[in-house]
Amino acid sequence: MSYRIITPAAGLPVSLEDLKAHLRIDHEDEDALLFGYLAAATGHVETILNRPLLATVMETVLPGFPCGPIDLHGRTIAVESITYLDGAEVEQTVNPSIYRLSTASEPGRVYLRTNAVWPATACAPDAVRIRYLSGFGTDPSDIPEAIRHALLLLVALWHSERLPVSVGAAVNKIPFGIECLIAPYKLVSF
Repeated sequence: MSYRIITPAAGLPVSLEDLKAHLRIDHEDEDALLFGYLAAATGHVETILNRPLLATVMETVLPGFPCGPIDLHGRTIAVESITYLDGAEVEQTVNPSIYRLSTASEPGRVYLRTNAVWPATACAPDAVRIRYLSGFGTDPSDIPEAIRHALLLLVALWHSERLPVSVGAAVNKIPFGIECLIAPYKLVSF
């Protein structure tokens, strides 16, 4: 099973205005730089957490339909479609009435409904494709405040320390306080 981003989130988890207020910046001279830091910090935190923060269209690819539930990636908001290659290797769409999405746990899971049967697929590593929306939500306010605060702290650090290391200080990949804020939201894969 593999997954990939099809359509990235439309915005960022923190507004430029909120970031500038946090940094106590009241001019526009550094807006482009701050936006770049914020985009980079968002990508960095998403990589550490192993999940998108804002609603992102994802795709999970499977060699066939499994016997049990299908784990998706991250906090699943909705399934857009499930397609498969039939025996003639023609793409078909699964009728949504035969499956359901459970968001009771993370990651979200697709279950086959009672008495339903998955269609037969071609023998191919990408025989099944599931497109879905993953993230905490569509609005930045849907993201836990601890993550949003960690982003503000990380950008503030990058803005004040523009070199990769400080002379005489210990080198850390990510400051401990920021790591503590985001750790409860890390998605662990087995």
